[in-house]
This record gives sequence, structure tokens and C-alpha cells, in this order.
Amino acid sequence: MRQLKITKTKGAPDIIECIKDENFNLDEFIKEIAETDKFIRHEERSLLDGIQQKPWPGGRMPLSKLENLQDVSYEEMLADHYETCCETNELRWLNARRVVSAAREYENSGKPMNELLIAGMQGVKNAALAYKFRPNVSFGDFAEPVIRRHIEQYIQTGDLSFAGLCKEYEEILTKAQEAYDAYRNPKCPVAIYHTQHEKARAHLFADAKISRCRKEIRMAADYAEWRLVDIAVHLPDDYDERDKFIRTGAFTLHDALYSGECKDFVKSVGGEWCICAANGTRVPVNELTDRDSMRGALESLLQVLENIPWTRTLDFSEWRADTGI
Repeated sequence: MRQLKITKTKGAPDIIECIKDENFNLDEFIKEIAETDKFIRHEERSLLDGIQQKPWPGGRMPLSKLENLQDVSYEEMLADHYETCCETNELRWLNARRVVSAAREYENSGKPMNELLIAGMQGVKNAALAYKFRPNVSFGDFAEPVIRRHIEQYIQTGDLSFAGLCKEYEEILTKAQEAYDAYRNPKCPVAIYHTQHEKARAHLFADAKISRCRKEIRMAADYAEWRLVDIAVHLPDDYDERDKFIRTGAFTLHDALYSGECKDFVKSVGGEWCICAANGTRVPVNELTDRDSMRGALESLLQVLENIPWTRTLDFSEWRADTGI
């Protein structure tokens, strides 16, 4: 195998081209693996992050890329990016010893060693697309069966294109990216609720229709419950675990339905939000008529919202580790 001229400025050479070299020699290649380790610029975790992140944020490709779409589909260009990006190349070098070890198990298959290695390298790339960053499963452990799957399929079919397998793993990543986008940008009305300024609230409850005032309380309750969904709360003994519950401070109602101290909100399955009165009565928000009482109920919900800590938005790899998607 030809001697590789590796420089720090150029980084790691193209590993697939090295394997394809007509003078390929396995022993020399193993020596080059050790040499190339010095020129890998990133940790394995950052390489995996780089491969899985969308190459063109927001789906907006640079003009230079769009011009090339005349003869190539977007999907083909994306597949080419995953195959040829520097992160994929460096990740293959970092896992080259693992690929060599797997390929040696099949050296009596009748297939050339360098072609077995190329098949294994496709396994590294596709494993990178599907890896879920689980802390108890290293990338190496995750990739090993994927590498063997690619080698075995090549032995069976003699085809090094792996179009079907590549599409399978790209679809796994695409579904994860779509789910992550939904997590980052929820479109439900609850998730985009914004509390009004105090003066605006005063004006609303003084002049708006009663139905509009009730709606504001329901929206605030939905939003507070949505924010509280991951926070454990102490529930009353008669609480149905399927119900929605918001623990608030004490406030007072002076309404035709009930007059006295209240605390907490509850929404039964299939029902409406109710205020929990001190005597155990559930007062339906949808039937309140006293404007001052309704504003007091809303203020109690807003106080809950002020005390809910904002959780940090997880980055893609953290989110995949957390959800397993």
C-alpha cells in the first residue's frame, strides 16, 4: 500500500480511498490506523453529533448546493453528505481497528479483504446515523453488530452499494430529527401561551365578555399543567390519577356558585377545569360570573407559573439519550 502523506493541516486522509488503493496491504493499513489517530481533530462524541445534525439548518441549502440539484435529488445529496463529510471519515478511522477485527472473522469467505473492510466502514457510517447516545451503550458496542450485518450482506450479495441498508438507517435518523423538531418547536396552543401584562389583565377582566374571562383562566390552567407535567406534586386522597391537577396558593371566591376560600385547580377526565373550594366543592370555571373572583383565580395560576423553573432545552444527542428515539 502506498505511504500516506498525512499533515496536520490536511487532517485525516480519506479512509475509503486508502482501502481501495490497488496496492492495499492489511498490515500497512493497520500501521496507518495508529498514525492517523494523531490527526483526528475531534472526540468521538462530537463526531457523532456532527453526523446526526442536519447539514443545512432549517432545510435551507446554500445557493452553491441548490445549483447542484439539477441532476441530483435532495435525498441523494443528503446521502452523499453523510457518506463523505469529514466527521464520517474521522469516525471511520477511530473505529478502523474494530472493522478490521470484524472483517478478519470472514477472511475465508472468498471475498477480498479490502472489500470486506469497505463493507464494514459502511456499517460504521450507518451505525452513526442510528446511535442513540445511551450512556450504558458505547458507540463501539452499538456499532459492532451493524458492521457485521454489512459485511455479511456483502458476502451474500456481492454488492457494495448498500442502497437499501443506507436508506433504512437514514430513515431512522430522519424520524428522530422530525421528533426532535417537534420537541423544540411545539405547535400546540398550550405551548405558545403568553401571559398578559398586569394592566392588560385588569382591562380584560373589567371590560371583556364573561366567556372571554373564563377562557383566559382555562388557557392559563392548561399552560400551567403543561409546564408542571414533569414535576411531581402531592395529590389529594380522592384524586383520580388520570385527572389534571394544579396546586396553588389560597385565594377567595365571591361568586354565586360559591363564596369562600379556595385552593388548587382540577380537571377531571373529559371534563372542564374546576376550582377546589375549602369545603370540598368543585367550582366549574366555565360557570363563574364574578369578574373580581375570576381575576383572583387567574392571578393564583400566574403565581404558580412564576415559580416553575424553566427546564433547559436538550441538544439533539442529549434528547436522543433521554427519549431513546
